[in-house]
Amino acid sequence: MVVGLHGGGSNLIEEGLVFKSLLSNGLFVTLDDFLPARHFGVFVEYNTFWAGYANTFNPLVFSLPNNSAVVVNYTARRLWWEIEWLKRNLPIDSNRISVNGISMGGTGTLLHTQLKPDLFSAGLSYVPVIKGIKVLNDQYRVYPVFGTPNQNLPTNFDGTPGIYDLLDEEWRLQQQHPDWPFTLIVSGKNDTNATWTEKPGMYRQLDSSRTGFALYWDEREHLNWVGAHFRFSEHLKLTYLTRFRNNQSFPAFSNMDLDLITPGRQPDPGNGDPNNGDPWGTWGGYLEWDPGSIIDNPDRWSVIMWVVYQSSDPNDIPDADTILADVTLRRLQRFQPQPGFIYAWDLVRVANGETLQGGTVSVDTSGLLTINSLLLIKEPLRLTVWGPVAIAETEISDGSILLSQVYPNPFTTSTYIKYILKKPSQVELKIYNLAGQLIKTLVDEYQNSGEYIISWDGKDDNRYSVPSGVFFLRMNVNNSSQIKKLLFLSKGR
Repeated sequence: MVVGLHGGGSNLIEEGLVFKSLLSNGLFVTLDDFLPARHFGVFVEYNTFWAGYANTFNPLVFSLPNNSAVVVNYTARRLWWEIEWLKRNLPIDSNRISVNGISMGGTGTLLHTQLKPDLFSAGLSYVPVIKGIKVLNDQYRVYPVFGTPNQNLPTNFDGTPGIYDLLDEEWRLQQQHPDWPFTLIVSGKNDTNATWTEKPGMYRQLDSSRTGFALYWDEREHLNWVGAHFRFSEHLKLTYLTRFRNNQSFPAFSNMDLDLITPGRQPDPGNGDPNNGDPWGTWGGYLEWDPGSIIDNPDRWSVIMWVVYQSSDPNDIPDADTILADVTLRRLQRFQPQPGFIYAWDLVRVANGETLQGGTVSVDTSGLLTINSLLLIKEPLRLTVWGPVAIAETEISDGSILLSQVYPNPFTTSTYIKYILKKPSQVELKIYNLAGQLIKTLVDEYQNSGEYIISWDGKDDNRYSVPSGVFFLRMNVNNSSQIKKLLFLSKGR
């Protein structure tokens, strides 16, 4: 099922609409963001960017919210409830619900895929406002609904963010969040509504987040797409969204470069001036993978991917035969890389099994595994990651902790872990085996500053003795990690 979110002052159901889309196989459901009012004796239609509106909104009297008002998620809540109703009453695959929107609906698409990543499998956002809110006559169309930007009224969404923060993609990127669904964004350099000015900077932030975006730009205006380079792209149609599942991992491409000879990254969206940079291009749109090829096991992850070389739209196929890209593993299910561990990887030509690239990679402190500088070509290649194969002993660098001693090591009965917290912190102290499996949780609590001594007797969480071998002690303090190697020698061996 694909959920369609219309733009401001429009809909997606009238016959003859340029943007009306249907699925050849699946259900397309379009809802409405329509807040009727009668102000100054005239019927007025307000829109809420698929979020909600101030709890003081009066449909009969024009007024601005006072500073004690709260923007309540009326619209978002109704959207989520309607989707749940459809799931209960129709034969819908709950793991394959994606969302598509245009203009205000494009902004709503980004909002909802990021607020409800477990609900949506993918998103396609046409000509959205990415940073902030921009509509004509803000004081009449937006301020009665949200208040002014200076007020930035609190909302009842999780964490009670200000409404203007919540609708700002830059702000959402800066917040800690789970993996988001794969999302395609299309913007126009000649768009005078959702203007191009801030888009290149935002595209760079979205790409560097390694979250899983395919970012497009071309010559289109806001609602006039005649002659736009990617107008008929296969990737920018609703049918493409139906391939994604919210319970399946995927490779998130970033830092793509289509021209290894020309200095700088190519293509180049420019500096925000519509006349600067390439008139059209994509970061991520020329790369493809086969969802059916994904292997997501506890000890191994793999996928077949390639540079697009076949499409009904020739503009989907790049002139370049090779693309340099980083790949981050996202929405992992069973394969769970642990911070500080080292994993092996290789990139193999499917046709003949030839290994083109390979090496090892460390998992960062947030648990992300990114393989840099893969050279992808116009034929299927299989990327495989496995392990862990080694440990990268690390130190916490923020000065909040001193893990001063693990003694004895090696040990036969018990070892003692001494550490000093320089400030109150959330502390995790866990033991892992060589396969990266959790063996024993020693500490998982908030602790005050001071000196601590914790013992481990060589037994797991079920009180069974572990076999002799190498284990890893990982300490997490305020999202920073430190890892030490332990050697346990069982008396029975």
